[in-house]
Order: sequence, then structure tokens, then C-alpha cells
Amino acid sequence: SFYFEWRSGFPYSAFDEEGMQVGELNNRRMPDFKNLNVRYERKFSLFGNKIGLRFGIENATDSLNPTLVNQNLSSPTFGTYYGRQPRKLSVTLKLYGK
Repeated sequence: SFYFEWRSGFPYSAFDEEGMQVGELNNRRMPDFKNLNVRYERKFSLFGNKIGLRFGIENATDSLNPTLVNQNLSSPTFGTYYGRQPRKLSVTLKLYGK
């Protein structure tokens, strides 16, 4: 199975060192959010029980997909993105019963 999501990034506003908004509300945007999840599952029987073994890749495109941004204009790291969602490998064992 696979799942693909692509959308524009969240809007955000810039603030000065006193916490006052600079410019229009939400006049900046984070980068586009792109996410591709791919999974493969194999079902088999073991000792009379049905078992599923699933392998998956989360964020297969390895996109940045940040969750936070430094909004303080007076900061030397203004506009720096944080909370990157890296590529992940997953393995899941499912027990379906008899």
C-alpha cells in the first residue's frame, strides 16, 4: 500500500524582539509538505496461527517537512526551520489468530 500527501506549507507571521507583529498577518509560508509512505505486507501461517509481517518506509521522498520556524526578526537564525521529519523504516508484526 502507499499514501501520498502534498500541500502548501503553513502560514506564519514575523515578530520583533518585543513580540510585536511585523508586516501583515501570516504573510510568510513554510515550505511545501510532501510525504510518501510505502508499505508491503506478507501474510503466512506459523504453528497454526495467521501472521502478517509488514515493512514500511515513512517519508520515502526524505522531504524537509518542518514543524517549527524561528519567527523572531531580530534573531540571527530568523527563518530557520526546525522539527524535520526524517525518513524512517518500520517493521510491524501482526497476529491475526487462527
